[in-house]
Amino acid sequence: MVLYADHGNILIPKEMAVDDIEEAKYSYHEDLIQIPLAIKSPEIMPEISNQLMTLMSLNKIVCSLLKRECFVEYGKEFIKIQRSEIYNPDFQYLYKKTGKQQELKAFEGFIFENGRKLIIYADGVKKLCNHKDERIWDRDEEEKLLMKVKDYITVKDCF
Repeated sequence: MVLYADHGNILIPKEMAVDDIEEAKYSYHEDLIQIPLAIKSPEIMPEISNQLMTLMSLNKIVCSLLKRECFVEYGKEFIKIQRSEIYNPDFQYLYKKTGKQQELKAFEGFIFENGRKLIIYADGVKKLCNHKDERIWDRDEEEKLLMKVKDYITVKDCF
C-alpha cells in the first residue's frame, strides 16, 4: 500500500494577520513542498526516512514493490522543485495586497542535502535560503550552487 498527498497551502495560525506571513510561505516553504509518503509492504521494514526524494521517485517505488524488490534511492546532492505561475485571482489579490508579487511568478527550486534552497524565478531573480527559509546574502555560495544545477534549470537562462 502506498499513500501520498498533494502539497499543502499557506498554513498559518488562526490569529495571524496576513501581513505577518513570512515570504517563504508564499512559495517554497516546507508546508508547500513536502509531500507525506507512507508505504506498507512485506518487503519493507518499518522505518522513517528524511532522505531527499522527489515525487518522481514514486514511480520507481511502486515499480519496485510490484516486482517485490527492495527500493533503493541513492543519495542525491539536491532535488528539484518547481511551480508554475499563479493565475488564481484570489491568490493574486492576496499576494499583491501583501507585496509578494515576486512569489506569483513561476519558479524552480533546488534543495540541497545541507538544507540550502536555491530558488530561481522566471524573471531571473534568485534567492538563496537556509533550512529555516532565512535569506542568505552570499553571492559566492549562490554562484557555486548555481553551477551545480545549471543543467537542470529550465525556467530562465541564468548564464
